[in-house]
Amino acid sequence: MRQNASAYDFNQTERGFTISKEARGVGNFNDALYIHLNQVVTSTTPKHLHAVIKTNQRELQSCNMRLSLTSNTENTLGNNDTTKLYRTGYPGPTSEKMDSLLFRLGHYKYLNVNMDDMLVAFLPHVEYTVDMVFDWDMQTTAVLINNTLTSTVNFFSKPPGNEEQQFYHHINGTDVLYLYNLSPGTRCDFTDLQVCDDICPGTNETISFREVAAALLSLATTFALLVLY
Repeated sequence: MRQNASAYDFNQTERGFTISKEARGVGNFNDALYIHLNQVVTSTTPKHLHAVIKTNQRELQSCNMRLSLTSNTENTLGNNDTTKLYRTGYPGPTSEKMDSLLFRLGHYKYLNVNMDDMLVAFLPHVEYTVDMVFDWDMQTTAVLINNTLTSTVNFFSKPPGNEEQQFYHHINGTDVLYLYNLSPGTRCDFTDLQVCDDICPGTNETISFREVAAALLSLATTFALLVLY
């Protein structure tokens, strides 16, 4: 992690790492940490994100994970060392960046993914296993919480010039995973964070892929009917 003027404390733990946003921090994602994915996965369209997360409260927003596509990665991100987290100025809604995933805890005491709010109510100081399986052709994400399929949602994106309006836009891939706590004074513990080309190792037995496939197909069929209508 770069020790620039960051509002975050970053600590390695036996099982992963913790990021804490100091009270002096600002309530936005301009000081997000990032992991460059070009040496983590071989494809720009990974299939699976797996993590075990825990926050210290449920009133404020924390444990934010954001998958982005940035076409100017060298100038924007600099060092591509994937063994560390780096601080960066978040590139914001530009034509060179699109977001396929926006995950967060704390919105009205619920877990939220993309534009689907209030998926699961959660408690502070409790670990939650999160699995997100991506379908890049259909632009959908199957969300599993504690090994149970909770929802299937469309990709998230905020195109340029529409800071106030969020809508779906075709996204070709991702190259950066941003990690941040939106709210000052919050902490998030990450354990076993993985982004994988296929299903991540050690998770095969806990994910019902038949159930996931059926959910993705159902969402795709619904979308097709809406377009035809």
